[in-house]
Parts: sequence; structure tokens; C-alpha cells
Amino acid sequence: MEFNSFLEQILDAVNAELPSGRTARYKAVNKTNGVVYTGMYLDAGEKGTVSPIVYMEPVFDGISGPETIPELARELARILISPVKQERSAFRVAEYEYAKERIVFRLINLAENGAMLERLPHRTFLDLAVTYGVFISDGDDGFGIAQVSHALMDQWGITEETLYELASGNSMRLMGDAVKSLTEVMGDGLPDDTEEDRRKAKEAGRFFMVTNRYSFLGAATLLYSDRYAEIAKKVGSDLYLLPTSVHEVMTVPADGRSPEEIKTLQKAIVSEDPLKEHHLTESVYYYSAADGRFSIA
Repeated sequence: MEFNSFLEQILDAVNAELPSGRTARYKAVNKTNGVVYTGMYLDAGEKGTVSPIVYMEPVFDGISGPETIPELARELARILISPVKQERSAFRVAEYEYAKERIVFRLINLAENGAMLERLPHRTFLDLAVTYGVFISDGDDGFGIAQVSHALMDQWGITEETLYELASGNSMRLMGDAVKSLTEVMGDGLPDDTEEDRRKAKEAGRFFMVTNRYSFLGAATLLYSDRYAEIAKKVGSDLYLLPTSVHEVMTVPADGRSPEEIKTLQKAIVSEDPLKEHHLTESVYYYSAADGRFSIA
């Protein structure tokens, strides 16, 4: 089945499952790195709720054939009519008093997002762009991040400098950070049959993954977390930093390793994630423990 045919069939099937007066529609949703998804959503419901948006490309990749469409349509209809309450919606983002306590950092690739950055307040960090979002939580485990545009910033009557100051204060409080050694991440996945295996396992304990408490957009910890200084002190070395995706950064002790070796490792790790919107950079960064500075290796 072709994707366009799937879109037509599933839209008709979902609308047949919806309550009277509600209609599912599609819209293009622009993501980072030039990725565009087809989002299914419901027309306006009762005041104070918004419809979830379901991206159809991953749904299409997961179907086994036309026979799955009726069951899939019932599930999509159920998802779409589940209201997203106002606290998690974008309704209050325009209120500066609400938003100013929730502005956080986001990092995206500078070169690959030129068109998007024309409408976003930002500044550069190495080969990346520092952008801003409003952290919106439902008070439980659910959360979202609404993008801050020039239009929204102007509506608030503030500057990019103010956004940066607010994000510097809010990001750790709202997103936090989380660190695990590669040994912890891999668990029983590291062999220990031979002396060489055990040596490698011990060395893996000097590699760390840094993200935030949600493991979502965690590469932004580069802008606000002191964990990199703590890791450098722990391993007794400067660090190579590998932003393996927008969600996390791997730290590698710099002692005894060349930039070329680490760049090869970075390319291999990045190539394993097929989702283009997860890509942050193929660059490797260097953290100097002496002065706490980041640079491109």
C-alpha cells in the first residue's frame, strides 16, 4: 500500500469511528533538520481542550497491510478524542507571567535549520543554535515543550537576552540532569569471559551518558549542567563530548585518545539512529577541565 492511499483510507475509517460533529483532518508539521510529518488531529472541541496530533509516517511504517486499518482506526479515534487539558496545551503560553517560569533551552543544528531559525530567537553555541521552549507539564508524568518564536517573544515584550537568562535559571529546575556510566547503560550487555573483556568493561565505566530526567532533548544539558566538570574530575581527564542525538551526550576521557578516533566513534553512533529529527551534529566537542570551556575538537 502506498502512503497517500493509506492516508485516504485511514482518514475515512477514523472519521467513521468518531462521535457525530467531530472531524479528523491532516496538517503538515515541521520538525527540526527539515523533517516534515503528516499530523492527524481533530477539529476544535470544547473550550479548554486541544486534540493530540498523531504523526502518520510512523503509523504507516508499523502496519502490516490493509486488514489492520479498521482496528487501527478505532485506536486512533480513541486517542484523538482523549482531551488534552489546558495545562498541557498551548493556551497559556502567550501569558508571560505563566511562561517566564517555564522557559528552557533547546539545542538544534545550526546549518540544517536555517529556514526555521529565521522565525526563532536564538544564539550560537559551537556549531549549534540555542533556541527556547516553554515547558508545559500536566503535573503528572506528561509534558511538552512549546517553541518560542520571534512573534511570541515580541508579544511578551522581551529580548533574546532575557530568554537566555530565564532559561539559565529554569532549565535545571524543570528538566534537571541525569548521568549513567556506559556500564550502567549496557547492564549485562558487556561480556566478561576474558581478561580483555573485563578490561573493556572497566574502561566502559569511565564513559558516561548525560541527559535530563526525561531523556528528552537532553543534549541541552551542555548549556546548564555542572555534570561535565564533575565527570572530568571523576575520571581525572579532559573530556571528548559526543552529542549522539538531541537527547543525550556521551563523555569520553580524552587521555590517550586522538580526535580522529573519537570522530569515527561519533559517526558510527549517529548513523545507528535512522530518525533525522534526532540528529544534532556529527562534530565532537572538547571539554577543558582547567577552564570549564567547550570547543569543537
